[in-house]
Amino acid sequence: MSAENLDTERIITEVRGQLSLWDLSDILYKDRDAKLQAWTEVCRALFSGYDDLPDKEKQEIGSSTSTCTSYTITSPGSQEDVTLYTVEETEAPNANVASQMQLSEQQYSSQALAEASPHLYTRKFSGLQGKKFFEKGWREVAVELNQLPNGSVKTPEQWITTLQHEVEAGVEMVEVVCLSQGNECQLLETERNKASPAPQIIASGSRATTVASPAPNQQQVQEITLQSAAPQITERGSSAAAVITTPPTVRQESPRRIRNLNPRRSTAEQANIAREDFLAVAKSNADSMRMLAEAANIQAEAARMQAEAAKVQAEAFHLLAQAVDKIVDLLVIKNNK
Repeated sequence: MSAENLDTERIITEVRGQLSLWDLSDILYKDRDAKLQAWTEVCRALFSGYDDLPDKEKQEIGSSTSTCTSYTITSPGSQEDVTLYTVEETEAPNANVASQMQLSEQQYSSQALAEASPHLYTRKFSGLQGKKFFEKGWREVAVELNQLPNGSVKTPEQWITTLQHEVEAGVEMVEVVCLSQGNECQLLETERNKASPAPQIIASGSRATTVASPAPNQQQVQEITLQSAAPQITERGSSAAAVITTPPTVRQESPRRIRNLNPRRSTAEQANIAREDFLAVAKSNADSMRMLAEAANIQAEAARMQAEAAKVQAEAFHLLAQAVDKIVDLLVIKNNK
């Protein structure tokens, strides 16, 4: 399949729009399906008619390099890298442009909705009415987020997963800032901030960084230097390839939490429910034993009545035999006369 003409900023926007591809909380094996789904949505946004293609062509999408006027996206086998190809080194995407590192309007809206409606992602509901309220709230959130421009379309369940990962990580955003000199990147991690406005560009020496502006006395920035994470230019004959990789996942050291097996109910509620279920089963067993005892008594009474009927029948046969004997004796006496 021939590669389509794609804009570099559009590819970066699509990839950055999928939170599960760069969020530090998505580091578990259980998040593999979410990442695969995110890559599928990126391919659908970049390639027209992607769903109608055979599986073989879907796997081969982006395997060839582009012409001098187009960019292609390489099918990411590792679920981490996005590769952009260009013929001229001057056409390589400028990773120092702060606009490429800014979060989309949809992500800011999702963060605002998560702050405004914390009851949705905690899932602390019980009963049928609470479940209906929970589903209705997330349907409304999904409709509002899906209508924003330049954003991805997700189901309510996918938005639940996205915002839950973001909230559990305790991180509002993760920005990758490429230095203007050397193959280094700084990973800036800012804590969640309820009153955080849009990212600001801060110039320091020869570097330009994009960070979120937290409220006073709430800024906590951790800087980690990552080697070989900036775009690298490699020569291929007369052409050069610029490879942009997403930041490597950094495992966050956090205290181990004991999660409730059923987050919709508290431990006390679950204990009460289990106690009620146990009492109901015990009562049912007692009723069954009582009914079995009554059935045994009825069966014994029936056997006694059957024995009495047999006794009466035997006495009737005995009386009948005596009557027959008397009749025979009378006939004999009559014949002898």
